[in-house]
Amino acid sequence: MFEPVAQLRITNLTPLDRHDLRGYLQGSATFEEEELTSDKIGEPITIAAIVVLSAVAIKGISLWLMKRRVKNKANLRIEKTLPDGTVIAQSVEFTFSSSTPPDTEVIQKVGEALGAEDNLIAEALKISPPTGTK
Repeated sequence: MFEPVAQLRITNLTPLDRHDLRGYLQGSATFEEEELTSDKIGEPITIAAIVVLSAVAIKGISLWLMKRRVKNKANLRIEKTLPDGTVIAQSVEFTFSSSTPPDTEVIQKVGEALGAEDNLIAEALKISPPTGTK
C-alpha cells in the first residue's frame, strides 16, 4: 500500500555530498548539521539534506547516487516523515543491472524506494539533468 511521504531526510552526508547534492537538487533541499551524540565523538560532522518528495528530488537523488555508486551498487540512508508525523528510518541498497545503468532504471528504483507514486516517477523521467551535473 502506498503511504504518502511529506518529507525526506537523507542522512550521514559529508560536506562534499552536500555540495554535490545541492547542484543535483536545484535548490530544492535544505541542509543541517546532524547532532553530535556521545557515540559519535571523534567522528567527522555529518550533514542531513531535507527534501520534499518531488520529481526534481527523485531525478536529483538518482543522478547523485550514480555518482556515488561503487561498481553497480549504491546506498542511501533516509528518514521518511509521513503526513501524520510518523518517521520511518531506513537504509536502502540499490543494485543495478550494470555498472552504467540507464537513467530509467535508476529513477524507477529510487522513486520506488522513496515511496513516490507512479505519476511522480514518470514526471522525473521527463526532467532534463541539471546543467553541469552529468
